[in-house]
Amino acid sequence: MPQSQRSAFSLTALALTLTLAACSQQPAAPQPQVDQQPQADERDGSQFVYDGTDHSWVSDDNGLTDLDSTATELQAQALRSGNNLLSNEPWTAATSGWGPAERNMSNGEKGSKDGSKLSINGKKYDSGFGIHANSSMTFNLNGQCSRFISDVGLDDEVGSRGSVIFQVYADGTKLFDSGKMTGADKAKTVNVSVAGRKELKLVVTDAGDNIDYDHADWGGAMLTDCKTSGTPAPTPTPPSNPSPAPATNVKYSGPLVITKGGTYRGNWQSLDPKVPAVYVKTSEPVIIEGSNLRGRGELIRGWFMNLTVRNSNGYGMNPNVYG
Repeated sequence: MPQSQRSAFSLTALALTLTLAACSQQPAAPQPQVDQQPQADERDGSQFVYDGTDHSWVSDDNGLTDLDSTATELQAQALRSGNNLLSNEPWTAATSGWGPAERNMSNGEKGSKDGSKLSINGKKYDSGFGIHANSSMTFNLNGQCSRFISDVGLDDEVGSRGSVIFQVYADGTKLFDSGKMTGADKAKTVNVSVAGRKELKLVVTDAGDNIDYDHADWGGAMLTDCKTSGTPAPTPTPPSNPSPAPATNVKYSGPLVITKGGTYRGNWQSLDPKVPAVYVKTSEPVIIEGSNLRGRGELIRGWFMNLTVRNSNGYGMNPNVYG
C-alpha cells in the first residue's frame, strides 16, 4: 500500500478507535452544586474585631434631632400617663465605645443607623437601644414614672462572642447589675422601681477585659405607670446679698458648656449664630447669677433644664434671633 494511503488509513483507524472508546465510557455523574459558605457578616460576629483605633462616640444633642427620612415616625415625646417607650425619649447625655448609640436597632458598626433589628438569643425587639461598651445613656425622669423595665443582653450579630455588664442607676444609686454576660447567654430582665427618681442612667461596661464584640442591647426598654407631672425640684434659695452690678468694661470668654449642677458666674459670648453662649447639658439644678451673656443666636440652650438665672444681663447681637 502506498505510503500516503497507509497514512490516511492509520488516521481513519485512529479516529474510529477514539470514537469507539468514547462511546464505551459511562457518562460522568453530575457534580452536586455546593452552596457558598455564608459571608462573615451574616450575624456570626466575625467581622466585629477591634482594630486598635478609637471609634468612641459622645452625643452632642438629645438624640432625636438628626433623624433622617427612614426614621420619620420617631419623634421626641414628653412623658405621658401610662407606659412610655424609652427610645422615644430624649437623653440628656450619651456615650458609646464604638460608633453611636442606635435607637430601635443594633449597634452595627461605627456608622450611624448601620445596625439590624434588635435580637437577643433569637428574641426580636421592635424598640430599645443598640449600644457598645463602654457606654452610658442618661434620661430625665422628673419623678414621673414608677418602674423601668428592659431585657438586656448581647445582640445576635456577634454570635456567642463579647462580654459585658449592664447596670442601672437612678439619682446616682445602683439599682441593677447583670453580672458578666456573653453572647451565649439568654436575655436578662431589668425590673426596678424608679418612683420619685429624677434621673435614670443606663451603663454598659466591658466586664473588665476588652471591648471586642461588645454589642449590647436594651430590648423593649420602657418606663411604666408614668404621671403627666412629676415632683418639682426645690427652688434654690436666693442669696441674702444681691450680686454686684456688672462692670462697664466687660471681658467675655467663649461659649460655656455646663455638664454639672452648681452656681456659675462669669461673662460668656458666642459669635456663631448656631452656638449658644451657654449650653446646659444636665438636669441637675443650675444657677447663673451676676453674669453677662451675649451672642448672635440663642443665649441659653438646653433640654429638661432645672435652671435659675438672676441678676444677669443678656445681649442679643442679631435682631432676627430671639435669645
